Amino acid sequence: MSTEKEKESIGGSLDDFLKEEGIYDNVNNAAIERIINSTVHPGSLVREDCIAELGLTITAAAEQLGVTRQALSNLINEKTSLTPGMSIRLEKLGWGRADAWIRMQANYDLAQIRLVEDDITAYPDTQS
Repeated sequence: MSTEKEKESIGGSLDDFLKEEGIYDNVNNAAIERIINSTVHPGSLVREDCIAELGLTITAAAEQLGVTRQALSNLINEKTSLTPGMSIRLEKLGWGRADAWIRMQANYDLAQIRLVEDDITAYPDTQS
């Protein structure tokens, strides 16, 4: 025989269940930490899985990509974001799909902003 609490949880959302158990914030924070820790800057993958794997120098890779050495250096040293243009260049060299590179950058950016999301304030329109 099920208890009243079990009946209430049937069909409810996971968030509601976690809140009822008083562990929502802990679980949510742990999930965010796992995402942040598993998200890598796409530049590091370009450096390790493309350039180093092929035994290229930064200069040679930059020439193949049609960018300056400095632009590529900034990307692989995680100083700049991977742009849509760079994702197309990588795809043209057979170094992955442009959409995958862009999604990776977006995931990285979101993970980084999650670190400071409590500092972000939004002001809903209270007049509607």
